[in-house]
Amino acid sequence: MSTYMEAMDAYVSNGWVEEVNYDSGQSGKIWYLPHHAVFREDKTTTKCRVVFHGSVRYEGQSLNDHLEPGPALQTGLIGIL
Repeated sequence: MSTYMEAMDAYVSNGWVEEVNYDSGQSGKIWYLPHHAVFREDKTTTKCRVVFHGSVRYEGQSLNDHLEPGPALQTGLIGIL
């Protein structure tokens, strides 16, 4: 099994993502979150990391549009000066 599939299987087994079942009879919007793998051979624990793109827009909306904004984590420029 590829490292990427192992990473995706971990997301499924942890309940962080789920496969879309077209026969489930669900109504409403279903989001397909684009993603890709980032490989780092120099890492010892996580050589493959899955990166998700929450800012991708579909019909004028993105997943990020529906999430509560958190606090700013970066230091303000005035604080540095």
